[in-house]
Amino acid sequence: MLVSNAIRASLKRQAIKSPITIHYSFYEPNRRRDLDNISAVAHKFIQDALVKCRVIENDGWQYIKGFSDEFHVDKHNPRIEVTLIEAGDKDGRVDKAT
Repeated sequence: MLVSNAIRASLKRQAIKSPITIHYSFYEPNRRRDLDNISAVAHKFIQDALVKCRVIENDGWQYIKGFSDEFHVDKHNPRIEVTLIEAGDKDGRVDKAT
């Protein structure tokens, strides 16, 4: 529910018709968790929420061309920042949901 609420607040019902690449920036409170444990679950929840909120039609290969991850430590403000980039657009950042 929190993921869907963040998407709705940030994108305000914006729908994306073209394929996208998703960039995830993870800010963890410390370095205790393995990177794959951080990203694997987040990818699934966030991509499913993008479909549920009707930002993208589907989270299959036709709509999501790829994704990238970066990891940081921010003990005072752990979060995930998600940037949607329309495929084929060099700097086609659609919006960011935190």
